Amino acid sequence: MLTAQVLAKELGSRGVVILAVTRHRTLPDVLVVYLHGNAGQWVDGTAVRRVGRVPGVVAVSESVPTPTILLVRVR
Repeated sequence: MLTAQVLAKELGSRGVVILAVTRHRTLPDVLVVYLHGNAGQWVDGTAVRRVGRVPGVVAVSESVPTPTILLVRVR
């Protein structure tokens, strides 16, 4: 399964500006990506598309209240 550390490294190599990547507290197959809001990659979906292309990522969705937080389902 893709780990938070590996996903953070992959995102960095793809130019996604993040603050952190953590494991979801109750869903073992979900990682939480905290985007750097000022980088603006959340506005046009750039970050969602780049995260979705990482091997091992099954699905990506924005948090409803905060689009700079991505919920990433991994295998």
